[in-house]
Amino acid sequence: MRGKYCKDQHATLVERKTVDSKIWGKMLNIRQTAENLFIWDLGKGDISFWIDNWCPKDWLSPISSVPNTDLKVAECWEDEDWSLLKLSNILQANSVTKITSIKIDRSKPDKIIWQSFSNQSLTKDINSKVFQWEHISWGTIIWNNFLSTSMSFFCWRAFHKLLPTDDILKLKGLRGPSKCRLCLHEEESLPHLFFECNFVQLVWHQLLSHLNIENKLFTWDKITICWHTWHKRNYASIPLIVAWFIWMERNKAKFEDDIPKTEKIIRNKLSYVHKMNKLKRFPNISNSYSSGQPDQIQVYRVYWKPPDHNTVKITTDGSFNNSGVGVGGVYRNHLGKCLLQFYIPVMVVDALETELVAVYWALKIAKMTSWYNLWLEVDSTNLLNYEEHVPWHLTYWIKKIRELNS
Repeated sequence: MRGKYCKDQHATLVERKTVDSKIWGKMLNIRQTAENLFIWDLGKGDISFWIDNWCPKDWLSPISSVPNTDLKVAECWEDEDWSLLKLSNILQANSVTKITSIKIDRSKPDKIIWQSFSNQSLTKDINSKVFQWEHISWGTIIWNNFLSTSMSFFCWRAFHKLLPTDDILKLKGLRGPSKCRLCLHEEESLPHLFFECNFVQLVWHQLLSHLNIENKLFTWDKITICWHTWHKRNYASIPLIVAWFIWMERNKAKFEDDIPKTEKIIRNKLSYVHKMNKLKRFPNISNSYSSGQPDQIQVYRVYWKPPDHNTVKITTDGSFNNSGVGVGGVYRNHLGKCLLQFYIPVMVVDALETELVAVYWALKIAKMTSWYNLWLEVDSTNLLNYEEHVPWHLTYWIKKIRELNS
């Protein structure tokens, strides 16, 4: 940037031009504030005598009204000390006395020192002094351990009205026919998509029946308002998670011609909350899941056939029910020893897609672990019977499985 914008000028004297980048313009806006936060520790003296911040500014009282801005500090030295003659030619007498009291060590380089006595890190200290941020009450709600990074950025965009809904795109000049992809009746707007849409209202009412909370205590209104009610009872993440899965369903309907289903949104939302329950980071408010009492374990005797000596056998399975959706798998060698296992919650359309997702992740993890001699065992015969006319929602995973072999 110095070569592009400053060239032969000192950085503090450069003026902004219309062709400058936005980043450089913002740097110029905070230039004066930033300059006051640093001071130079003199070494070789290769810095500007009049411009750089190496001593208190009130110490430099020039004799001439137009001082030489190209003058270096080192030019005012003689051998290893200050030159009284040179200083007397450019400074008033009281300034010469102050400047000569500064000790110099010409064997070391010039060094910038941060002027702060804060206990914060350097980055946080600079941020707090240079930038003035508007305090917002919902900041800690969207940036927390309950929401994934993608969810947090989505919520940030929603609060700032930056989601690319049709009404926002029209304000940017992208005009065209508008229709809500969920209800197919009204034009799409941010308030309609998340609150006014009949489809969304149905999602909300059905979801409340799965939660152990008093329905009358909570509202599903503007996202910048309703979270207050939920926050009072430590459930502020709930409406944000619901909004995220509504947005995902809207995108699938718009870009993949998917048919939106209220059951899928509710199932995915409950699956996500169950995941938080298992990690003991979120209160258990679901009717279909109990984190306090373990599920009753049922044991079944099965026959397991071991693989060949140099082969890893993978057994996969998927769970698709009202209490959540997830996939998992176990890797064993010829001795029956468990080498690896995995389980993850997923978002799918039906039970068959659940089995296919389990196969994909089993093969992907095996490839990442450099296991290539594999024996894959699944418990879904329907998964193996598709030869043609594969349902559209399965073709995506079949393609990704084939890519693993490329």
